[in-house]
Amino acid sequence: MIESIIDSHITEQLYKIYSLDIDGFVNNQEQVKTLNFEYEWPVVDFLEPVFMPLFQNIDSNFIYLTKGYNITKDDIYSKFSRKDFIEFMRGNKTYAPRGRSKESIDTYYMIGLTIFDETYEWLIHNNVDVGYLTFSFQIKKFNNEKILNLLTNNKWFVRDDNY
Repeated sequence: MIESIIDSHITEQLYKIYSLDIDGFVNNQEQVKTLNFEYEWPVVDFLEPVFMPLFQNIDSNFIYLTKGYNITKDDIYSKFSRKDFIEFMRGNKTYAPRGRSKESIDTYYMIGLTIFDETYEWLIHNNVDVGYLTFSFQIKKFNNEKILNLLTNNKWFVRDDNY
């Protein structure tokens, strides 16, 4: 079931762990690693092949999604079960977060999106102005080499900010 939640604690945690600036850039380079990806429209065609291995293999029960450039201006998060999020990401419009009828993930993509798991181990943030999407993760918590290899060995991978 998809729920909408309002919780300033989420934004506080994202800022604390990732030290996000207003554009969503991660500034905590000591404890967080960031991978950058180019993206293309439609977002469903981009997100599914790039991040499906992540979403299918994570241990988290829930995934959170918000849209917008500046997460401080949007403290309403859509809470998905992992299974529901996979369907939503694939473009299934029957999943309607925030009570909006037949909303598509493409509406999130158009104005930016932020996706993260319940433990804040990883964060995906789209920066429309710059033209790429970042996947950031806490080095000590997220150490799945199989998934990281799949992410860095695809045609959209651009660079690793830590090298």
